[in-house]
Amino acid sequence: MSHEATDIIVTWGREFCQAIAEIVPATGQDALEVYDSVFDEDPTLERLRRIGPDQITQLRDAANELFEFDQIEDRHIADAVRNTAWHWAD
Repeated sequence: MSHEATDIIVTWGREFCQAIAEIVPATGQDALEVYDSVFDEDPTLERLRRIGPDQITQLRDAANELFEFDQIEDRHIADAVRNTAWHWAD
């Protein structure tokens, strides 16, 4: 795994945790588990940039299932995706 790939995974974990911090404490491993459950592959910058509304909803559903409640909303996941990609904005 390249250094950039590791950085993206770590950043996704951090941004995911920040996005849902007001709701539930999470770890970077939780973030990766949510992502992998939807996409069955590690996040990359290109994959994150292609995430649309349907995938946001899938990620939201996966997060709510993992934490066993329904308080995580699309906006939390969209924030995590947007903020992760922002770190590598052109």
